[in-house]
Amino acid sequence: YASVGILGAYTRARETGQGEFIDVSLLDSQLAALANQASNYLVSGKSPGLAGNAHPNIVPYQVFKTADEAIVVAVGNDRQFAALCRVIDRAELATDPRFLLNSDRVSNRDALVPLVAAELASKPADYWLPRLEAGSIPSGPVNTIAEALNDPHVSARQTVMQMQRDDLGKVPGLRSPVRFRNCEVEHHRAPPRLGDSTWAVLREMGLPDAEMEALAAAGVIAGESP
Repeated sequence: YASVGILGAYTRARETGQGEFIDVSLLDSQLAALANQASNYLVSGKSPGLAGNAHPNIVPYQVFKTADEAIVVAVGNDRQFAALCRVIDRAELATDPRFLLNSDRVSNRDALVPLVAAELASKPADYWLPRLEAGSIPSGPVNTIAEALNDPHVSARQTVMQMQRDDLGKVPGLRSPVRFRNCEVEHHRAPPRLGDSTWAVLREMGLPDAEMEALAAAGVIAGESP
């Protein structure tokens, strides 16, 4: 939100020549992130209950357990629901009056989700994922951190990079997700050690070296005097 605010203020400054004070509170940002759930309450006056990893306004749209691991199935519309019913060999569910429209499926979530879950639990993820993809149903595995960072797509994007430190050699890290077509995003510095910049920052603030040395001796600050 702060980044978007800065861009908006910059655009206004270019158009009007006037600067802007940007106020982005942590509270407002967290409430804005509620999106669906906040709207559900504001429209109905009813406080939403716990939904776990399920979408509050779209069904079925959540994590399901297969015979060996969990996957996400994100059915975004009625056409995709009909396709899902064919994939799990329960085509009759697509014409069931309880599940015809997404609004029906939301109202009858407790009846539908166990039916879908039972079918998906009958076979492993490697069986379901190709079939879901062939049916144009958004889906994917629930990865561990290791699986995500070693995914072929991540490798092709060169998301994991190596940065050089004089004391440690090459240090792995994540590349900025922002990419530009006409220029390379440069990463000049590897992650710092604890206290790497402490002395320089305090010196810039006007703290005498003798006082910083006393703080270091007392264990208040880390790092060494540059």
